[in-house]
Amino acid sequence: MEAILRASVSLDGKLLTALGKPSRRGIPFDRVLKAGELILTIHPLIAGGNSTATLSGLPGEFLAQDLEWELVSATKGTAGLITARYRRK
Repeated sequence: MEAILRASVSLDGKLLTALGKPSRRGIPFDRVLKAGELILTIHPLIAGGNSTATLSGLPGEFLAQDLEWELVSATKGTAGLITARYRRK
């Protein structure tokens, strides 16, 4: 079974905690590389800030290699939350 990576992000792609606050921790890139499926909970806010990590690392850094994903499904939940499910191509 392929690994599933779950993350919460803001509209501008910043990682958030489960409570919707900017995260101080990033996701190790090897976990992103190993994932066959990505489930994002997208919060209706802009987190901003150069010190807030994105799914691919800190702003200004580049991915070590291209990652290709296809959107499988997206659903709108309560309070404007969106859940998007991606699968590696």
